[in-house]
Amino acid sequence: MRRTPAPLLAAALALLAPALFGVDSCGTDLLDDAGFDLWCGKALCNWEIESGAVRKVATWHPDDHGAALVGSEVAISQLSAEAGSGTTGCITFSLLADASEKADLTLELDFLDDGRVDWSTPIPASDWEQVSFHVTPPVWWDAVRFRIRKSGDARAVIAMIRAQSDGADACAGAPVVLTELPAGSPCTTDAACAGACADNPVLWLDPKTGDSYTYAAATCGECDESADCGAGEACALAWGEVAERQCAPAGAKAVGETCAIADECASALCCDNQCAECCGEAPCSGGATCLRARALDPWTCDDRPRAPGSGCLHDGDCASGHCAGKDLVQICNPDGRPCETDADCPDWAVYLGAVCRPIGVADGVCD
Repeated sequence: MRRTPAPLLAAALALLAPALFGVDSCGTDLLDDAGFDLWCGKALCNWEIESGAVRKVATWHPDDHGAALVGSEVAISQLSAEAGSGTTGCITFSLLADASEKADLTLELDFLDDGRVDWSTPIPASDWEQVSFHVTPPVWWDAVRFRIRKSGDARAVIAMIRAQSDGADACAGAPVVLTELPAGSPCTTDAACAGACADNPVLWLDPKTGDSYTYAAATCGECDESADCGAGEACALAWGEVAERQCAPAGAKAVGETCAIADECASALCCDNQCAECCGEAPCSGGATCLRARALDPWTCDDRPRAPGSGCLHDGDCASGHCAGKDLVQICNPDGRPCETDADCPDWAVYLGAVCRPIGVADGVCD
């Protein structure tokens, strides 16, 4: 099943030198100290030595220094703080090295820095001969670790490795495919996730027009349907930085809380992605009308004032003038997650004027 990430969410989560050695690219440099010029004593300042050793040596020119990879198993890496989807449609590489044919050199890319090598290519043996190539990054990613690995006790000196962001038209290959993505990662298929890929609602009330919208943001989570969970559990909406699905006790959500499926709601009704008293396929009893008082309010029956013992959201629902219940139901606009103050809304939503919107009393009952 293919799923399309929400335009609103995708837009909110996405953002942000002259050519060198003949590489025609005007994008952002993704690596610091591409020429191995910065040394902190005997160690490279910007590169992490994962295994083996590195020694400062002269390269193609006595005054130009590079990094000699010393030992039979050597790996150096750098995590790019500049990289991420929305900034890079193609990664353009330029590499200058002097390596023996007996030195097995490899360039690796670990997107998301999760310890999994997602792309690799051999670095050919050369005598200070420039190598250039392009890599199409994944559709979504938020970091990448660049790694140079050597196997074999033979000479290998790297004078320069430069990686630059470039436009998508600079790459001809298919995007790198990520798998085993963690919860909250955008996805299009279950195969991309460590768990399952599910559509999750993102609620938004436009403060300028008063119109409400619901977007389907597909993210990785623990489940895709309640059948994936244990007995008495529902595949319910949960929130980290974005919405995801987790197995949770069924029927735990009060009227007004954001939902994806009916199993989440105490009322057993999820209408327009909010737990509700009624819906089109589940009308009110006794001739009452199913209505929505305002955008992002849940669907409820208009049988007011209500008698003692009846469910309620507000004091005005009750003949007694008092609706007793638990804490207030409040949800972030935009997003839909539970909140107590505006500060509980996610950072990405702040740019869209996020507010914590009161809905009513949780599990309210008229006195």
